[in-house]
Amino acid sequence: PAPQPAPTPVSEPAEPDLLDRIGGYLFGETAETADPEPAATEPAATAPPPAVARPASVTPPRSVAALPPVVESEAPRVLEGVVIRFGDALTLGRPSAPRDACLNRHGMTFCLTDTRWPPTLHDLFLVTDFAPLAGTRTLTRYEDGRAVALDSFFPSRSFDGIRAHFEATLGPPSFEAARPIRHVGYPYTESRTVGWRNRPAAGGGQELLVIEEHAARRHLGVGPDFGAARLLRVGDVDGVRFVRQSDLMILGNRLLKQADPETFDGGS
Repeated sequence: PAPQPAPTPVSEPAEPDLLDRIGGYLFGETAETADPEPAATEPAATAPPPAVARPASVTPPRSVAALPPVVESEAPRVLEGVVIRFGDALTLGRPSAPRDACLNRHGMTFCLTDTRWPPTLHDLFLVTDFAPLAGTRTLTRYEDGRAVALDSFFPSRSFDGIRAHFEATLGPPSFEAARPIRHVGYPYTESRTVGWRNRPAAGGGQELLVIEEHAARRHLGVGPDFGAARLLRVGDVDGVRFVRQSDLMILGNRLLKQADPETFDGGS
């Protein structure tokens, strides 16, 4: 009998590049939503079709490498000795106040504070459709009794107005960027971010003020229709990730109870 031809080896599909897998996580492109690779098939016994050059306009797959770069000057602008405030009293280094509603999580203290913004900002920061953050509240993290990070959420539509306010008081931002986003059920495709660096007069590490247009935080119950203003030290840990929506509800109830202890009958 004639010898049988050796079977043609079929190569296994290559593992996705690490950058593509990280990019898929960032942009929600999981194995369930990404386009599947075509199945490998044996070539037909006909002449191969002519090669088709890939158009230069084809957009490459999104990945971390494809993220738009942060727009920053060659020597990033750093403010000197400026006091950055949230409202009329909240600054980094501020001691906790008796009227703050606080709890401890993972060895860190988080407090919710009613923030008194100036009239030009009050309506921009006003939250009306998320009870734990109703009004103009700021979530503050404390270490050794001093504020080390401030997070204040606002409706995303207020981003331009809030940015304009801080540009008027602090000057041009130290950096700005835009990144693609995708959230099921929401029309947003891009989120803008601006930030300022400040070297405080009291010393210590540089402060970083960041304004984010769409700041979804699932663990807090905050959707992408909310933005966030954040003030923290450069290189500091993001302690907010340890807080849950149930914690915000507890803090919100405590804040209301402290404001009106005789009539409020919510949770402790």
